[in-house]
Amino acid sequence: MIGRRTLTLFFLVPLTATGCVHVVSHSAPCCQKSKADTKVVKAESKAVYASFGTAIDPSAPATPAGKLLADLKSFEGKPVRVSGVISKVCQRKGCWLQISEGGRELFVKFTCPIEGKLIPSEAVGKEAIVEGQLAIKEISEEDARHIAEEAGKSEAEVNAIVGPQRQVTLNSPGAIVFGVPQPQ
Repeated sequence: MIGRRTLTLFFLVPLTATGCVHVVSHSAPCCQKSKADTKVVKAESKAVYASFGTAIDPSAPATPAGKLLADLKSFEGKPVRVSGVISKVCQRKGCWLQISEGGRELFVKFTCPIEGKLIPSEAVGKEAIVEGQLAIKEISEEDARHIAEEAGKSEAEVNAIVGPQRQVTLNSPGAIVFGVPQPQ
């Protein structure tokens, strides 16, 4: 005889003004109906993601980074919401992150924190959702070299940067990084 199994699903609903996460838990034996229970849990005790910059809704749909980076002209100058894996983070202050896919990069710059580090180094390799207005711009050789140094590139790689460089970036960004606790 096969025993009865219980299926428990958790749905996270965005942070409320009170700083709490609403967790909706639905437990039911398989193939049977039951009512969903709702409870409020302090965000600190159930951190599943960290939020940086402008607040964004973690449950809204996002365009995969590969799709956006493959068709930049369709998204340029428009507000976008993009999902992908973080490939780099500013090593000095954590004031930027980068999502790379297919040899292309999306640069997300935040206002530098006065003290401490904004985005932790542990965010590299983690899934993220970022949103803001997409811009394709030219940055100076000096700025491109500065970003390369912050990314931990070798001196030879930094010196190989010559002349203005094209950069795909988000203006007025917000980001959610999954699997990273919210910095205190």
